[in-house]
Order: sequence, then C-alpha cells, then structure tokens
Amino acid sequence: MAGTLQQTRHSSTQELMKPYYRDCTINDALIVAKNLLPEDRREMEGLGYNPLILPVLISDSDTAQCFFNEDGEIAGLGGIRPDHRPHVGQAYMLATPAIKKHPREFIRRATEWLSEQRKYRLLWNIACAENKFHHKLMRYWGFKGIQTIYPPPFYKPYIQVVKLCVQEQMLRRPV
Repeated sequence: MAGTLQQTRHSSTQELMKPYYRDCTINDALIVAKNLLPEDRREMEGLGYNPLILPVLISDSDTAQCFFNEDGEIAGLGGIRPDHRPHVGQAYMLATPAIKKHPREFIRRATEWLSEQRKYRLLWNIACAENKFHHKLMRYWGFKGIQTIYPPPFYKPYIQVVKLCVQEQMLRRPV
C-alpha cells in the first residue's frame, strides 16, 4: 500500500515477520517523510528542511537503509552521507511511529547495521537539543556530544555529536 507504513504481511494468516533492514528506496523515503515522528519532523524543520527532501538525502548517501518491524512496517531509515573530508561521514536516523511498537528490535537492527560500516573513521551529525530520544540512541551507539551549536534559519540549540570508528585492524598494527 503506497504511502503507508504497512509494507507487506508475511502470510495470509497475519504472522509476524522477523524485523529486518534493506537498502532504502525513494518510495520508502517518501513513506517515512509522510509518517515521521513529530520530534524528528521538528528536528528537520528546525534546520529549515521539509521532510520531503528525504528522497534526495538517501540518493546523496553512501549507504541508506530502511528498517522494518515485526509487523512489516517501516520503523525508520538511516544512512551515512560522505563528508568532504576523507573517511568522515554524516550519520542520520529518522523514525516513524512504528518504532514505538518494537523499539528494542529497531535499536538491535540499527546497531547491527552501524557495526557493519567499515568505510568511515569518524561519524558525526547534529541533533535538536529537545530530541531526547535521539540523544539516548546516539549515546547507546557510542556517539558523544561535543558542543552546542545554533544553526540557521531558526537558531535553535542543536548538539553536535561524533563517533570515532577505530577498526580492530588499525589497533593491532605493529609500531
């Protein structure tokens, strides 16, 4: 059903699906844009962005994934946009109300996906100071807040976060 969170059911008996993630499509991005959590919508709009920019965001990303819950609903999308600096990326995650049905599953899948990212040594982004859910998730995923900034056009407070992604092989290199 286009335009809704519901994608497909596992079978005619309405069995629950195993939560999963896959590459995000333009249609997925439009569905998420129309069904964003209010706090995610406020966060985007506070930076002057309309949620309908999500298809452009995922197209500009090195990797963009769509996360589904047990009911086959899109719980959110996330990705990494390459930065102009080598091995640096802007990580993002946006959710729909479907995340609230099974938040632990969403967090598990997103954690799994994030741990698979090997291209970047540093990930960063900013999050609205009022979006407590994002701050909790980012701390869980190892991001650290480094400063408060006030970006245009509304100059609301946002927390800049970073995550150092040191890979094991780099740590074991002989000196």
